Amino acid sequence: MTSKEREQSKRRSLQRLKPEGSKPDAATSNKGCAATTRALTLKEYAALVKRKKCRWCKRRLSSRVEHYDHAGGWEVHEYPQKQWLYVVCTGCGYQWNLSKLGIPRQAPQ
Repeated sequence: MTSKEREQSKRRSLQRLKPEGSKPDAATSNKGCAATTRALTLKEYAALVKRKKCRWCKRRLSSRVEHYDHAGGWEVHEYPQKQWLYVVCTGCGYQWNLSKLGIPRQAPQ
């Protein structure tokens, strides 16, 4: 089975699950996946950092999320460009970017 055939099979199975008469939406198309996720706010990212510990000195990390413009960063609500997000350990001063703490760059759906 080729990849094109697999993709057609997936589309057919998704269409069977949808109620009759409904239109295809962004959630079922691969091209629309980015449109279905919403960007988190800095406060929401800070809540994800809560209870995380520094891997070097084992102190609890501050939930104050620092940021700056960066093309490889996270989508943040109310910021036109992607932001590089990190927290600074109050114990050793290491700057932990959120991906090193296990927080993905795409917002959960």
